[in-house]
Amino acid sequence: MEHYFFSGIAGSGMQVLALYLRKQGIKVSGSDRSFDLKENGLIRKQLEKSGTVIHKQEGSGINRGITTVVASAAVEGTNPELVRAKRLKIPVKTRGRLLADLCEGVKTLAVGGTSGKTTVTGMAGHIAISACLPVSVFCGGTIKNYENSPSLLYRKKPGLIITEADESDRSILFLSPEISVITNISKDHHSIAELLRIFGTFASQSSGSVIAGNTVKPGRHFPADRLLCCGTGPGAHFRIEKAEYGKSGSAFTLNGKKYSLNIPGKYNVYNAAFAAAACLLLGIPYDAVKSGLSTFKGIKRRLDRIGSVRGIDVYDDFAHNPHKIEALIGSLRKSYRRIHFIYQPHGFKPLMLCRKELVSVFSSSLRERDRLYILDVFYRGGQTDMSFGSDEFAALLNKKRRYNYRANKKDIPGILAGSAQEGDCIVVAGARDNTLTALAENIAAAL
Repeated sequence: MEHYFFSGIAGSGMQVLALYLRKQGIKVSGSDRSFDLKENGLIRKQLEKSGTVIHKQEGSGINRGITTVVASAAVEGTNPELVRAKRLKIPVKTRGRLLADLCEGVKTLAVGGTSGKTTVTGMAGHIAISACLPVSVFCGGTIKNYENSPSLLYRKKPGLIITEADESDRSILFLSPEISVITNISKDHHSIAELLRIFGTFASQSSGSVIAGNTVKPGRHFPADRLLCCGTGPGAHFRIEKAEYGKSGSAFTLNGKKYSLNIPGKYNVYNAAFAAAACLLLGIPYDAVKSGLSTFKGIKRRLDRIGSVRGIDVYDDFAHNPHKIEALIGSLRKSYRRIHFIYQPHGFKPLMLCRKELVSVFSSSLRERDRLYILDVFYRGGQTDMSFGSDEFAALLNKKRRYNYRANKKDIPGILAGSAQEGDCIVVAGARDNTLTALAENIAAAL
C-alpha cells in the first residue's frame, strides 16, 4: 500500500498535495517545524481531519512502511527524516517532482510568473469549480471561498488540474501543461536573465497556448506562434479596457465583455483577466467565467483586510519582492491619507539579491508622509549568508528617503496605536511567515 510522508507538510505547496493524495485514498503522514513550535494550528487541524497523521520533525515518523518521502525546498539534507529515509533506502521526491507526476496524463492549466500566480490560480480554480468541471486545484495560498472546506478543491479522478507553477525552486520546469500562463517577469529569487531562461523553457514545454503579460515578449525565449498577450495594449489578444477601481472592488472589460470583482487592487484586474482568458480557452462559457469572478472572495494574505478600527484599515499581505510591493502600495496610495508599511524580508538571500530594487521601490512608491517599519529578516534556521540583513538594508534605504524605522514585532502594535490616525492604513507585508497574520490582528486589537 502506498504511504507518502511529507517533510515540511505545512508549506503552501505541500499541504495541497497531501490533501489531494488523501482524496485518492492514499495513506499520508508528515511533519513540520512550525507544528513543533505550536504554529499553523488551522493547517494542522485540516490535515488531521483528512486522515493525515502528524509527527514531530525528528525522524520518528519515518519507518519501513513509508513508500515515498516528499521534501519541500525548505528542508535541508541534514534533516533527520531525510537522513533516516536514506538509511532505510526509502525514495525521496521533491514537491515539484510529485506535482509533475500527479499532472501526468491529466489536462493541465499551469500558472507561473513572478507575481500574481497564486491569485490567478485561485480565480481560475474557483471559476472551474463553480462551472461544475471535474477539476483539482493546487493553489499556493488559501482561497477564501474554500477556507473551511478545502476538500472541495480536489476530485478523486480529475479531468482537469489547475496548478500554480513555482519558478523559485525551478520546479516549474517539470511541468508540460496544455495551457500555461506567465503573468509577468521581474527580479525575485533569480536574475532576469535566469528567469527568462526558466520561463522560456516552461513556455516551450507547453503543448498549447501561452497567455502572457506585457513583460513577456515573443522572441528567443518565447514562441511567438503560441504566445497570446493579455493586457491593455492595442495589439493584445485579450485586451483589458474600461477598468474601474474602487476601495472594495473593481470592474473591467476583456475583449469587450464585462467583468466585475469584489476584491480591490489594480493588479487584481490583471489577475482576473489572466484567469478569464485561461478559462475561456478551456472552453468555459463567458457567463460562467463572469459569475465565477464576481463570487471570488480572494486569497488569504493578498490585500487581506483584517479589520477597520477608528477609521484605520489594517491589511495583511504576502508582498515581498519589489514588483509585488510596488503594486501593493500603488493600490492603496490614492485611498488613504497615510500608509504605515511594516515589511519583513523573507530571507537573507532574496534581500541581498533585490536590495537595490527594494530601495528604489520604497523610495519612489511611498510618500514622505508615509512610514516604513523594517522587521528582522525571517529565518527558520539552516546555513545561509547573513552578512546583509535588516540593519544593513535600513542603512541603505536611509540614504534615499526619511522616515524609515527598524522595529521589533512585539513593539509594532504599541507604536502604531500611538501614531496611526483616522484615514490611514496599516499594511503588514512579507512571505513565508504565517505569524504575520497574527501581527496584523494584534495591531488591529491595539488601535
